Amino acid sequence: MFMFKMKNYFLFLVLLVCLKSKAQDLQILRGPYLNMATQSSIILRLKTNVSGQVSINYGENPSDKNLAISKFSDNQSYVFDIKDLKPDTKYYYEINSKSKVLLKGDSLYFKTQPLPDSKQKLRFIAYGDCGTQTPEQKKVAMATKRYSKDTSIDGMLLLGDNAYCCGTDAQYQGGFFDIYKNYFLYNTVVWPSPGNHDYADRSDWGLYNKPDYFSIFSIPAQGESGGLASNNPAYYSYDYGNTHFISLDSFGAEKGSRIWDTLSPQIQWLKKDLASTNKTWKIVYFHHPPYTKGSHDSDKEQDLIAIRTNLVKILEDYKVDLVLSGHSHTYERSNLLHRFYGSSPEFDIKKNALSTSNGNYDGAENSCVYSKSEQGLIAVVAGSAGWVGAESEGYPHKAMAYSNSKQTGALVLDIEDNRLDAKFINLNGEIADKFTIFKNLKSASNQEVSCGETVNLSASWLGDYRWSYDESNTKLIKTKPLIRDIEVNVNDQYKCVSETFSIKVKAYPKISINPIEELLEGSALNLKANFDGQGEVSWTGPNNFTANGKNLNFESVNLSNAGVYKAKASFNGCVSEAEIAVKVNPILGLELIESDKIKVYPNPNFGEFSILYPLKNLTDIEVQLYDLNSKVLFSKKYKNQRSGDFQQTIKYATSDSILILKISSKEGVFYKKIIRRN
Repeated sequence: MFMFKMKNYFLFLVLLVCLKSKAQDLQILRGPYLNMATQSSIILRLKTNVSGQVSINYGENPSDKNLAISKFSDNQSYVFDIKDLKPDTKYYYEINSKSKVLLKGDSLYFKTQPLPDSKQKLRFIAYGDCGTQTPEQKKVAMATKRYSKDTSIDGMLLLGDNAYCCGTDAQYQGGFFDIYKNYFLYNTVVWPSPGNHDYADRSDWGLYNKPDYFSIFSIPAQGESGGLASNNPAYYSYDYGNTHFISLDSFGAEKGSRIWDTLSPQIQWLKKDLASTNKTWKIVYFHHPPYTKGSHDSDKEQDLIAIRTNLVKILEDYKVDLVLSGHSHTYERSNLLHRFYGSSPEFDIKKNALSTSNGNYDGAENSCVYSKSEQGLIAVVAGSAGWVGAESEGYPHKAMAYSNSKQTGALVLDIEDNRLDAKFINLNGEIADKFTIFKNLKSASNQEVSCGETVNLSASWLGDYRWSYDESNTKLIKTKPLIRDIEVNVNDQYKCVSETFSIKVKAYPKISINPIEELLEGSALNLKANFDGQGEVSWTGPNNFTANGKNLNFESVNLSNAGVYKAKASFNGCVSEAEIAVKVNPILGLELIESDKIKVYPNPNFGEFSILYPLKNLTDIEVQLYDLNSKVLFSKKYKNQRSGDFQQTIKYATSDSILILKISSKEGVFYKKIIRRN
């Protein structure tokens, strides 16, 4: 009997050890999920069933996760702040405990933010009132994931009421994490805002007794992801590429003030934050909508009226482009509003909107793109990610370009450069509504170019193009070399957008040639083209002569070099020409051979010398003195000179150092080189 009892006791101990060992097996209950992405860091969070050591192995190569970060948590909640990352880079990761791999797979990756000046394409999906745990919530998640296919989703925007009914940790687990982990959470950064249900419909939470929302998410309240530090996790801002996002708290109270109090700390921070950003796009999201006729009525509910009359004006003053809200379980999208703070019956599209188009941008009638620079705001209620609700009296709201109270869905935002495309994807994966905004378009531009230049012309929007210049359908075209003024137009495919480029072509610079005097045979010829424009200078001349370059040089010319020389400047069809006649005077057989008959003294001299020339017969004599350019410095004829020595003194004035003396008589023509001292 004793042995039987001991045997049973031993079996009990073994079973207890096994159960205890199994109970201590560390498993992931929540996550991983991502918060607070920057260009160089990201927050990865998860929750386990028991305490223990958890490590994240990550790297740029999915087969070589060569970096790691490890953490021990005694409350089963892990917050990994992964730093020293490269911007705009995809990292693959896996999660391990000491004894095993907890999670790995193709869907485990994260991507850092692009550089601040990036204009690359971004995609965000906004889910309002999503945490319902309904079949429709899952269908919307599947539909938006399927719509994105291989397109990277840069952020998941939560518009409040993320977990029903009361925003508890357990309700977040069932209504948010257990559903979205299969679609987005492993690789998409979550940027939340709270709704009234996240506060359990209580706005009077104490400073140290916050809803579970604030412990579930890591919020960049210190400006970690760009923007101005709010110092309050209930509201914050962040930058992503060329877009500035602001998440506000439209339900909670701070120092007794709510969002519609323009003197509240939240609104004072909001003004400073909006004033400090220079991003192309400004998108603000919060839970309570300023305009709705869905399950809530902005014409009757005082908090919505206060938001519309007090907050919207501030958003417009600071040039916000898009306002996203939930709360009302519908999808409603306004026109491009301008200074409209009234009720639905007061709306007049011609007075209260900047465009009468529906903004669908699909070629249908009255569907042109919304074009804006500073003013103009679109308000979207996207509170149907988990369910759809009733319609209020007067539905649809008159300020809305589209309303849908029958289908659940979520809003997909694609942002690239100065183009924003928004699409409401319903639970069937269909595009139920869409609108497009072009920002800061140019209607016309002027420029001046030099003759012969080509010009790059770029349309100021992204899309389809129809150019008047040629049949190109690209954003950027290049003209041929221009020699005259032109005007080029570009339109989009629906003729909603037009841009005109007026290009003035400056006159091609004139070319000129330095003047020269007559040349003496054997002297140097130097021609210089004066030209300060673009292009080549070429020469043509006598006897089919050609040359290139601004300067033309002959060391010694002969009679065949005489004639007309032309200089031509040309550049891509632009032409300028000049010419000059060059005269070469012969030295009449001189060939620079001096005659011994002529005596000259002194030679060299200082501008005066004497000639001794013997004569055998009565003759006339002509005495000439030239410089090397054939310029005559002295010329005189002497009649009837008798036999004997002819003597004559000659004075001259020149700076040339070499001169030619020529004596002509019936006995012949004789030369002598005269050298002048300096």
